[in-house]
Amino acid sequence: MIDSEDASYDDKFQLASLIKKAEQLIYNGLPNTTQVYHGESTHWKVVDYKIQANPVLFRTYAGRMYMKEQDVFEADYFNVEVYVIFDDNEEIRLHKEVFLADYQDRAKSVELDISEQSTGEFAANQESYRNKSGNPVSIEDINEVFILVQWKGKNENELEEEKIILSPANI
Repeated sequence: MIDSEDASYDDKFQLASLIKKAEQLIYNGLPNTTQVYHGESTHWKVVDYKIQANPVLFRTYAGRMYMKEQDVFEADYFNVEVYVIFDDNEEIRLHKEVFLADYQDRAKSVELDISEQSTGEFAANQESYRNKSGNPVSIEDINEVFILVQWKGKNENELEEEKIILSPANI
């Protein structure tokens, strides 16, 4: 066993690589454990949002969000919330990310371009959620995946909001 205080970076990296390979072997051996989702709304297109659901864990992997017909869109506020609805029709927020532009100090001004963003991810390797029968959820237990996105353009007063319904991608 590697003592965390004495382990070199190479040893820790090697151990992390072995754990990742072991997880891949376990998850890849389970049927229908991963699904990729895409979706569109009036102003947004989402690609490659991935959900992994199996008896061991439930997690998501970040996809990409693109603002349609915008190469650059500066905003003061951007909020992304990803939800899943299982067979029991309970709406569960998986994760939320909020970004604010910082214009307080002109010397350190941080502009917020939201034309292309990450969806964010639920990276906690937690035990899987349970379906209405009490069993760990599977991909088949997912009824709906959607993203609520809110944004406010730079120096605009109105907060925009859209719901993007994600559908399984044909792989």
